[in-house]
Amino acid sequence: MSSEVIDIIFNPWVRTLLGLCLIGVVFGGAMLVVWFERKLSGDIQFRLGPKYVGPFGIFQLVADAIKLMTKEDLIPSKADRLLFVSAPIVLMGSVFMMLVAIPFGAVFVNGVEYPIVGTEMDISILYIEAVSSISIIGAFMYAYSSNNKYSLLG
Repeated sequence: MSSEVIDIIFNPWVRTLLGLCLIGVVFGGAMLVVWFERKLSGDIQFRLGPKYVGPFGIFQLVADAIKLMTKEDLIPSKADRLLFVSAPIVLMGSVFMMLVAIPFGAVFVNGVEYPIVGTEMDISILYIEAVSSISIIGAFMYAYSSNNKYSLLG
């Protein structure tokens, strides 16, 4: 490959655009599969919603999303709201923080090695162990915030 092509491939903006396109294709495919499954099950069950909401029933996904967002609050009445809402952020944050240190290999282009890793660390194993222990704190946050005497048992 020529150096111009390599410069285009390793340009961060091009890689970001390609990643967003890939995410769009995956989400679009998932929406298409869900739409087809709902349409098929609506035909089998003789339901009107998935067949006639908008043209070809494509607005059923929008109607379901609006219904989900306007449903009742899923936080228990006596729960500590701040802890209950921040616990999933702590849990998912620890998972994404672990992905930074995992090396996924390397790409060799014209004899030059380009590592596929978020950051180069000498203490990657220690970092992963330390960050993975944060998820336990998130689980305890869930249990404590629910104001249930049995939630900390398991």
